[in-house]
Amino acid sequence: MKALILKTAFLLLPIMGFSQFGVPQTVYDPAAAANMGKQIATSAEQLNQFEKSLEYLKKAEDKLNQVNGYVRNMKDLNDIKNMYAESISMSQKIRVGIPRMKNVRAQKLMTSNVTNIVTSLNDSINFITKILSSNFFSMTDTERMDLIKKEKSKVFLRKSQLASYLN
Repeated sequence: MKALILKTAFLLLPIMGFSQFGVPQTVYDPAAAANMGKQIATSAEQLNQFEKSLEYLKKAEDKLNQVNGYVRNMKDLNDIKNMYAESISMSQKIRVGIPRMKNVRAQKLMTSNVTNIVTSLNDSINFITKILSSNFFSMTDTERMDLIKKEKSKVFLRKSQLASYLN
């Protein structure tokens, strides 16, 4: 009898195993489907919030860049002011030293050169003041700052020229 049960078990076991092989075992869970629907809705809402935050950050970045531009521009203007002040100080020292020169022709030449440099510095400062105080032909901030940077270069060059006369 044991042999018959064992034979039957060996025959039925593979048949029972293969009978489940091709049939999918799909179980629909309504609770899981509802949770997935809620997660999708929450994700869509989070995406919407993220897009709003991103727009806000883009606007903030534009404003920050604008403020940074003004800060850089203020630095340029402060640099110009400082170079101008140094140039005036140097020109005063040069003016005091000119009478000590023995060569009259060199005195006249240096006086003329320093006067031209100081005039050029004054022109630059007046030009910058006009750019800043008026709408100056409806320029954009970028155009205005490009002009200020050019004037900064001119002021630096004039300051360097004055420094060479001190040596």
